[in-house]
Parts: sequence; structure tokens; C-alpha cells
Amino acid sequence: MLDGAFVIDATTHGYNMHPEIAVPPPVGPTWTGKFVPQAYRLFNASQPEGAVLDYERWTRGADPELLGRALFAESQTDATVYHGVPLDRIFGLGGASPMWCGQEMRDRWPGRVALYGGVSPFRADAFERIDMLVDEYGVKGIKLYPIDLVEGRVVGVDMSDPE
Repeated sequence: MLDGAFVIDATTHGYNMHPEIAVPPPVGPTWTGKFVPQAYRLFNASQPEGAVLDYERWTRGADPELLGRALFAESQTDATVYHGVPLDRIFGLGGASPMWCGQEMRDRWPGRVALYGGVSPFRADAFERIDMLVDEYGVKGIKLYPIDLVEGRVVGVDMSDPE
């Protein structure tokens, strides 16, 4: 609570974007070599000193205990919505923000964590994935992620400029 107001963090990710889990070349190394370092710099540029995880730890952020402690013990957050990110054709099984992490958070802190399932609209099995996310994980919402690997290339983001 913050001054008597209930606080919801509407977007929590357990990023798992370490280069070792990326799909084989050429896509995985391009993605982890360009996009991931850029995202790290952007996400952390305005953070106060001491509030930033080192790059190695940040890329292995799928840690329910770390996320829960940051949200529920180190801030005034009362509840959160964990978002799965379905980039499994870039980052391998589980994607960039695996659902198991959010599911474990929900199990540890019942009533405080809701799940949104990520779906790539580029996939032929998008509707089947929605059914699976509802049946297997009990998601409360669906979020479309228009970045994916299609026919061996990343679509939805320009990977040509390293800066």
C-alpha cells in the first residue's frame, strides 16, 4: 500500500535472455548480441545507483524469489500481473519470460499474482496456444507479441542497426 492506496504492478517479466539459451545461429547470436544489450542499457539508464542488476544476473531474471522480493518486500506493490513472453523460437523452450516463473510466483503468493499469457500472432497455432495458456496456466489475459522468428528471420523488429 502507498498512502492507503492498493498498488498493482501491471507488467512483471522474469526475463530469461541469456545468450546460452538462444537458438542456434544466425538468429540467436544476432538477437542476444544486439537487442538484449540495448534493452539492458535502455531499461536501466534512469535507475538509481545500486538498483540495477549486473548484466549476467539481469539476463537470467527468471527467478520467482528475486522478483517476489523486489515487488513485495522492497516496494509498496500489493499485487502484480506477470507476463509470459513467447519468443521460444529465439530464446528456446520457455521463451524470453517463461510462464513457469509466473506460475511459481502465483503459487507462492496466492491472490497477489495474476498471469498474462503471451502469444505470437505470426504462429499458425496461435489459437491453440491461447487454449493451452488458459487450460495449463489459468491465465487471466492474453498479450500479443508481434516479434517472432518466421522462416529463419526475426520479424517485427529491425535488427540491422547495432546502436
